[in-house]
Amino acid sequence: MKPFPPLAHPCAAYPPGGPAILCDFDGTIVPINTLNFLLEQFAADDWRDITQRWASGEISQEDEYNLSFACVRACASEMESVLGSVPLDPAFPAFIDLCRRRGVPFAIVSDGLRWYIESILSRHGLQDIPVYACEIRFLNPGYAFEFPYFHSSTPLNGASKRALVQAYCQHYRPLVFIGDGHNDFKAAEVAGRVYARDRLLDIARQRSLPAVEFTSFADIAADLFKALEH
Repeated sequence: MKPFPPLAHPCAAYPPGGPAILCDFDGTIVPINTLNFLLEQFAADDWRDITQRWASGEISQEDEYNLSFACVRACASEMESVLGSVPLDPAFPAFIDLCRRRGVPFAIVSDGLRWYIESILSRHGLQDIPVYACEIRFLNPGYAFEFPYFHSSTPLNGASKRALVQAYCQHYRPLVFIGDGHNDFKAAEVAGRVYARDRLLDIARQRSLPAVEFTSFADIAADLFKALEH
């Protein structure tokens, strides 16, 4: 088991000691699960069973990727051609601008693929956002997956959001976490402030974890920066 790697994108522009934000991507920055969207376009019909097995804890993220992409034949450019229809939260670009003006580092943590995350962000004119996620290599034919942010503390996840939150907490406080899914809870547990919706919000309420409900990044901006001033 190799050690968890150092932060790939150290926030050198922001001195340590202040707040930072780590944020999920699918279902949070974009309203859909992008991986499922791609599989719906290009994979065999059994991909839903495979993703459900991962969601229920039967298989790991690595297994999910290898099994679900086994019958995909599309190249990178074919898949990228449909990513243009994936919308962002309309308030997200303004939120990133606000973070930069306030000097608050922001990074994305995701069990998704860095390739599609950066492709979608670039289509919306967003550059230089650190992304901690899983990796895909297009072998033409076939695919290979790598998991640089895997950690044994979260064995079913391709990227350990919990370990990433803990790594950031060594440099920045409070560490703010934003998410929506069941796989975000272990990260939310160790964050200093949590914004949640959908399944993450349900779990947080069930387990008495303090979390601020949000609908859009406009809600987060209005609450977070007011809180950080106190």
